[in-house]
Amino acid sequence: MKNFVIVILIVFVMAGAAIAGDRYTKGHYRDTDGDGYKETYVQPYHSSKPDGNKYNNYSSQGNTNPYTGKQGTEDPYRTDSSTNKQYKSFYK
Repeated sequence: MKNFVIVILIVFVMAGAAIAGDRYTKGHYRDTDGDGYKETYVQPYHSSKPDGNKYNNYSSQGNTNPYTGKQGTEDPYRTDSSTNKQYKSFYK
């Protein structure tokens, strides 16, 4: 029983440390076609804080979003063949 309590405490501490690096974005409307009108509603969401590291984003392969349980699908090694640069979607 004592070991079980210790394991549970470790899990909560680790989860708290992981979530502390996150940010919450409220739901909002955005202009999606550039006409100056905000016509598309974006649902509220959690995301990792931007740090320039494309490998630790929730959307990167091998990572899991702790809020939704969804597995990441973006390939962090993929490059844009026309410019031979990494996609900037990881740096939003």
